[in-house]
Amino acid sequence: MAKHNVRVKIPRNAEHLLQLANAVYLKHIADAEKSPLNLLNDYNWKDNSHRMTEAQALQQQIKQAEKELDNLYRKRDTLLAPVNLTLKCSRDLLLGMYKANYKKLTEWGFEVDDTPKQKQPVTINQ
Repeated sequence: MAKHNVRVKIPRNAEHLLQLANAVYLKHIADAEKSPLNLLNDYNWKDNSHRMTEAQALQQQIKQAEKELDNLYRKRDTLLAPVNLTLKCSRDLLLGMYKANYKKLTEWGFEVDDTPKQKQPVTINQ
């Protein structure tokens, strides 16, 4: 008879790990005294159920903070768009004014790179 390699994955993603833990814990509680998980000693559900509950609460806080952070990024990016254009226009104007001495732009805080551009290697797809 052929041997089958069975793998049962445990998620690395915290949210998915907590979802699986909750499903296992609910089944364990539903089976009560008949649950085979009552045989666990060092790492058992009785000792760790409060940790799971606390971790789930923190996960909810994290999701809310991520939503707030996403909103903050969106607001910041909206404000930065015209600032970015103003910087580009300023750079272009200063480059025109200091055509013979473009290093003057460093006085304005710009980083001036006058090294020749590296040629990109040509790759041939076969």
